[in-house]
Amino acid sequence: LHTVENAVNIRRMLEARGDLQRLVVVTSVFHMPRVRRTFELIFEGSPLALEFVESSDAGLTAEERQREDLVEPAMLARLPAQARCYRRHLAGELPIEEARRRFFHAEHPHSDVWLIPLEEIERVIDAPYP
Repeated sequence: LHTVENAVNIRRMLEARGDLQRLVVVTSVFHMPRVRRTFELIFEGSPLALEFVESSDAGLTAEERQREDLVEPAMLARLPAQARCYRRHLAGELPIEEARRRFFHAEHPHSDVWLIPLEEIERVIDAPYP
């Protein structure tokens, strides 16, 4: 799973319970902008209130930080398309396998999606599903 699928699964699980009013999302300072926007997009229209808490990212190595400096902006740019696709899945319009194919251009999520040109993702993300 990845951040968007986690958000979808958490929304389903918490709304099915029906007895919760708030979700606290904890992630590192570095990842917070993407995680916050992901949960806001996936939980749009949900009765659950979202709260976000940052944890330290001091444990990242220089190499990890350098890679994340490349990946995070690219993933934020892809997030609107990804969220549209996974909201269709959440609504029952797309099976999970199809949502993954459309966004990841593969059968399974992978960490190199940020290298797929955004134009290629946008080209297929909103296409009708049989």
